[in-house]
Amino acid sequence: MSLKRPPSSAKQFQAEHTSKRQRTNLTEAPSSQSLSGKRLLPSDTPSDSIMIAAVAKLKKQVKKVLHLREHLPSDLFFVSFDTTLSCMVHEVANPVHFKFNQIAIGQQLKKLNDIISSWDEAAVDEQYILIGKMEIGVRELWGLYKSAHEVVLTKQAMPTPSAFGKRNVWPKAQEGPDAILCLRPPDKQGLPLILLHSAFLTFVNELDRPLSPADAPVLKISRELCKEMAKPYDEDTNSRTDAFNEAIRPVFPTYDWLFEFSLGSQPGSSGKLDGALSDFRILRVDKAELGSNTSDPYMQLARGFQAFIKWKQASGSNQGAPGTAKFLLIIVGPMLIVAGGFYDGVSIIVEPLIQPLLMLPDGNNGGRPMAIAKCMVALKKAVELLPVTPIPESLVPATPRIYSLVSGGEQSAAAHAISFERPLRHLGDFLFLGRIDDEDECLIKLVYGSYGTEVHCLLARQGLAPKLYGTEVREGAPTAIAMEHLEPYDPIRGGWMTLHELVGSSGIRVHTRELALGVKRIVDRLSESNFVHGDLRSNNLMVHVESDQTLLLHEEIVHVKAIDFDWSGESGKVFYPLERNAELYWPGEIGQEIVVGHDEAVVAEWWPKTFQGELFTNGTVPLPFLDIDELV
Repeated sequence: MSLKRPPSSAKQFQAEHTSKRQRTNLTEAPSSQSLSGKRLLPSDTPSDSIMIAAVAKLKKQVKKVLHLREHLPSDLFFVSFDTTLSCMVHEVANPVHFKFNQIAIGQQLKKLNDIISSWDEAAVDEQYILIGKMEIGVRELWGLYKSAHEVVLTKQAMPTPSAFGKRNVWPKAQEGPDAILCLRPPDKQGLPLILLHSAFLTFVNELDRPLSPADAPVLKISRELCKEMAKPYDEDTNSRTDAFNEAIRPVFPTYDWLFEFSLGSQPGSSGKLDGALSDFRILRVDKAELGSNTSDPYMQLARGFQAFIKWKQASGSNQGAPGTAKFLLIIVGPMLIVAGGFYDGVSIIVEPLIQPLLMLPDGNNGGRPMAIAKCMVALKKAVELLPVTPIPESLVPATPRIYSLVSGGEQSAAAHAISFERPLRHLGDFLFLGRIDDEDECLIKLVYGSYGTEVHCLLARQGLAPKLYGTEVREGAPTAIAMEHLEPYDPIRGGWMTLHELVGSSGIRVHTRELALGVKRIVDRLSESNFVHGDLRSNNLMVHVESDQTLLLHEEIVHVKAIDFDWSGESGKVFYPLERNAELYWPGEIGQEIVVGHDEAVVAEWWPKTFQGELFTNGTVPLPFLDIDELV
C-alpha cells in the first residue's frame, strides 16, 4: 500500500500549530531512558539500545513533520512506539502488534523491513509516516532503518548456514566484511578454483574423459542412484539422504558419511551441515525436494564451508589453515551439484564446478546415468588429492597456486621457477607480479586459448617487446606467460607507459617523428617475418619516458615495445575472435584470418585520429598529421 502526501491544507495547519505541536509532543513523549520502562544499562541488549536510540532521534524531528492524524489519508500505515518498546503497525482497523524487546534483533529488523522494503526509495520524499503522536518524513525513517541494519550487521556474528541461505539474509550479509566470494552477488568473485588447487583442476579434467572398463561398476551404481533419487521423499525425514548414502557407498568404500553433524559454538562457526565424508574432504547439504525450503542450498553450503573453517581455526586444527580445500556436494531432490571451497588465508572462495546434474533414469541413451558416473569417478580421483590434514602454508592471497615452472622463452632450453607476489587488478583480472628464480621481478599473465609465443620472442630478441622467460601449460587451465615487468612511469625514476596514456599526459616532451618511426619498426619486423600482432593499438604499445619527462631515444627512434600477443601468430593462421570491441575499426570480420597488412591498416587508422591537429593536455606540443609511410 502506497503512502500519500496530505492535502496542502495540512501544511497550512502545520504552520498554525507548530508551537502547540512541539509543546504537546515533547511533553507527552517518553524520554529515551524510560522507553523500555527502566534506566538503560550497559547490559541491555543491542536490540533495545538500537531501537531506543532510533526512537529518541525520531522525536527530535518533530519540527519537520506534520501533526494531526485527522489530516492524513485514512489508508495510511503508521508505526507507534510505547514505553515498553512495543511497536504497533496500524492499517485501517487491522493493527498488527509486536514487542521489540521480546524478539531477536533479526526479527525486529524483519518487521521494519516488511513495512519499509516495499517503498520506492526514489519517492520517499513524497511520503510520511506517524511515529507515536508525531508524523515523520519517510526519508528520515528510511535512513534510520538502514543505519540500524548496518549496525546490526557489524555487531552480529555471521548467521548459521541455514539462516544465511534465506533470500532476505544472505544479500545483506554479503555486504559485510566476511563476505564469501561465491559469485553472488556477481562482484563477490575470487580466482577460479582450478587455479587454487590441483584437486579442482583434476576433477574438471576428468569429467571430459570417457569411462574405462574399470569404471563399469560405477556406471551400474549411477543407474541405481538415478532410480532411487527419482522417488518422492518426505521432507520431514532423512530418507533421501539415507538413500543417497547407501547408493554411493561402494564408490567411497573406505569412508563413512557423517550425518547431520554440528559445527562449533563460537560466533561465526555455529550451525550444522547435513553430511560430510568422515575425514571432511567432502561437505554436503541435502534438501528432500525442489522448493521444499526457502533457504538457497548453494548459499547455505558456502556459509557452511566458511563456518567449518572458523570452527577448525577455533580448535587449532590445520583443517582451518590457509590452503584448505574441500569439495561441496548439494543434493536438492533429484538434482546434484558439485562445488568447491578454498580458503586462501583472507577470503573464502566457493564456486560450482559442474552444471547441475539430474539423477533421473534415461531410457534413451543412458546419458544422465553416464554423466553421474563420470562425475563420481572424477570426484573419487580428485578427493584423493586433498590431504586429510593440510600442511599450513604461507600463501599470497588472490594468486594462483598450480604453476611453478616456465620454459620456451627467448632461450628455449632454459627453464625458470616462478612465484606469485600479488595481483595487478588495475591492469586486468589475470595479471600478477611475480619473481623469476626468486630473483628478478616479472609479470605473469594467464591466457585462455592461444598465445603468440613465437611473435613475442621475435620482437623481444630485438628489444621491441618485453623479455619472454617462458610459458607453462596446464590442461584445462589458462596458460601462464612469464615476461619482463616494465616498471610503470614515475616522475622521479621515469618508466613505461602506454602510448594511449602518453597522449593524455601533460608536460612530457614528445618527438613525434621519432615516435612514429618506433611504431613503424615494429610493424616492419612483423611483416618481414610473415607474422601478425592482430591488435596493434595505442594501448598495446609501451613507450619509455625519462625522469626529465622526455622520451627515451635509441638511434633517433623512440623506444617502443609491443605487448599483448593473445591474437598474434603466423599470417593467415590466426583469426579474429568472437568477442572484440565492435566500435573500433578492424581490417577483417569476426572469424576471418589475420594477415600481413592488417597491423599496418590498424595503425594507419588510429594514428591520425590520435595526433592530427591535436595538442597534448598542456597545450604546448602540437602534433601534426604524420603519414607513417613517408617516415622512412
